[in-house]
Amino acid sequence: MYRKRPLSFGLLITFALVLSFLIACAVAPTPTPTSAPAPTKAAAEPTKAAPAPTKAAEATKPAAAPTKAAAAPKPAGPPEKVIVGLKGNAPDAGFFIALDKGYFAQQNIEFTTQSFDTLAQSVPPLATGQIDVGAGGLSPGIFNAVQRDISIKVVADKGLASPGMGSTALVVRKDLWDSGAIKEIKDLKGRNVALNAAKAGSATHVVIDMALSKVGLSLKDINIIDVGFPDMNAAFASKVIDASFQIEPLVAKGVEQGLFHRWAGIDAFYPNQQVAVVAYSPKFAKERNEVAKRFMVAYVKGLRDYNDAFVKRDKKARDEVLPILMKNTDLKDRSLYEKVEFIGLNPDGYVNADSIAADQDWYVANGFLNSKANLKELIDNQFVDYAIQTLGKYQK
Repeated sequence: MYRKRPLSFGLLITFALVLSFLIACAVAPTPTPTSAPAPTKAAAEPTKAAPAPTKAAEATKPAAAPTKAAAAPKPAGPPEKVIVGLKGNAPDAGFFIALDKGYFAQQNIEFTTQSFDTLAQSVPPLATGQIDVGAGGLSPGIFNAVQRDISIKVVADKGLASPGMGSTALVVRKDLWDSGAIKEIKDLKGRNVALNAAKAGSATHVVIDMALSKVGLSLKDINIIDVGFPDMNAAFASKVIDASFQIEPLVAKGVEQGLFHRWAGIDAFYPNQQVAVVAYSPKFAKERNEVAKRFMVAYVKGLRDYNDAFVKRDKKARDEVLPILMKNTDLKDRSLYEKVEFIGLNPDGYVNADSIAADQDWYVANGFLNSKANLKELIDNQFVDYAIQTLGKYQK
C-alpha cells in the first residue's frame, strides 16, 4: 500500500515563495513606456553645496533663466518695509517699473518712498538708517561721507551716459547758434555757462572741463553760473546764460519752445560716465543683508524691462513701461517720449567703477575734495552679484 510522504518544512517554504512570485507576476500591470518625468523645481535647482557658476557659464545662461527666478515662491513672513529716497524723475524708472509690475511684492518687500532732490541731501538719513536706499547724482558729497567713516555703499547703476543715451545734453541759446556765434567748443570762451550744483561740483562739471581741455581751454576761460536744472530754461528765455548742460525732459521742452539748440549729449563728450547711482545705508546693507539682496533682484528686473523698452525698442515692453513712467515720474506728456533722449541704465545693474574713480580724481584735482575716498569701501557689488546669480545675465 502506497503511503503519502509528508512534505518537509523546507520544501513548504520554497513552494510558498514560488507561489507568491507567480501571483505577483499575474496581477502586476504591464508598464507603459513613457519619457522620464520632468524634474521638479527643487530637483532642477543646484543645491547649496554646488559650486557657483563661472563667468563663462553665466554668460551662456539661457534667456529663460529669469523666468525661473520670477516663479520662485514668495519669501515667508510679513512684508519687509524698505524706505527709498527718490526725486521721482525719469532716471528712477527702474524702481517704478519694478514697483508697478509687482517685482518688489514678489520679493515680499513693501516699497515706500521719501522725496529728496539729490543723493547728497539723503546722506544724513542714510547714515542714521532713517531711509534704507538713496538714489541720485554721484557728487563730492558721497565721497566725503566715506571719508567721514559713514559706510554708505554704492550698490547699483541709476544713470549711465552709455553711447546713444545722452539724456543730459549741452545746449546753446538758439539765437547764438542760429547766428553762428557759437558753433564749436572754443566759441564758449568768455560765455556764461550754467551748471547745476556748480559750487559743490557735479558730473557735468567734469564733462565741460573735459570738452574745453580738448580745444586748449579750461574752466577759467568760461563764466560758470550756478543754476539748478529746473531754472535753466527760464535763464535761457531771459538771456542770462548762453549755454548749459540740461537734463531731459527739459531739453526737449526747451527745444520745442525755441529757447536753445541741442548740441550733443554728454555721451559724446564722456562716454559711459557714471552719472547717478543707487546707495544703501550701512544698516540696510549689514543688518538686513538678505532683504537688501532681494531688493536688488526686483530692481534689476525693472532695469531689464526699461532696456527692453528703450534699447531693444520692443513695442510690447514699451507699451507696458510708458504708462508706468507717465504715472510715477515728472514726465507726463506721452508725446514728449518720442522726442526725449533716454538715460542709460545697465540691465545687469553694475556701476562703472573706472568712471567713478576718474571723477573722484577730478574732484580732488579741482579742490572739491581734500583727499580720495577708498572706493573699495564705497562700491559694493555683492547685491548686484546676487541678482545676477539669481536671474542670469541680461540677454541682449
